[in-house]
Amino acid sequence: AHLARAATAGADEPAFLAPACAAGPPSFNELVKARMARDRRPVLAALTDKQLVKRWAELRGVRTPEVLFASKTCAVPEIGADAYAFKATHTTGCLVLVEGGRVVGHKPCGERRLAPGSRVTPELLATLCARWTRTMYDVTQWAYSKLTPGVVAERLVYRTDGATPADDVKCFAFRGRTALVQHVTHRFDAASGRPRGARKRDTFHDPRSGRRLPVAVDRQPAGAGLAPARVRQARDVCDGL
Repeated sequence: AHLARAATAGADEPAFLAPACAAGPPSFNELVKARMARDRRPVLAALTDKQLVKRWAELRGVRTPEVLFASKTCAVPEIGADAYAFKATHTTGCLVLVEGGRVVGHKPCGERRLAPGSRVTPELLATLCARWTRTMYDVTQWAYSKLTPGVVAERLVYRTDGATPADDVKCFAFRGRTALVQHVTHRFDAASGRPRGARKRDTFHDPRSGRRLPVAVDRQPAGAGLAPARVRQARDVCDGL
């Protein structure tokens, strides 16, 4: 309901959303699908690329994780014992979390899941890179169709306890104004390294006041939420989209 109100309030819908709105008030999912298929703003392609998006954050004065290496050719160096996330830049998923040269989490893209604790080598990462970069994610989505396949390894960022990987924060923006900030916790199971799916915790915040909103996902209880200052920081990154 919060998303639907934010998506349909204010000015007329952009022209590319007209078909989705023709039969009556569209659902949020219909609006998202119409935007993915028809929105042609060049900035969307840059924001979709996990390497290029760092430039957007830089322009907004927000620090991003240090890049240990990035490649379009799968030339993977020896990274050593650094804790890092190895991911494809042009698609969703395709992620390996590494600590001390060992796998601690893996979101596959068709390959066999890596066991937690298994050793990570440049050869393994190059093999994953070769697989991931052979295909695009979804060429029916215009922004993804403009990307060049590649990979990036960036230093893993931790929560204040120094042991738990940092949470995800997502923003929903409509007509240049951030409408919701979503805080996602407990994404990976510590024992199996698998994404927790429906067992993760999602907390939604009002981007102006920072207060928590009564929104539930998959009937799961919300998490602890973000401090208002963090909510405002997320809002400032997303405003204008």
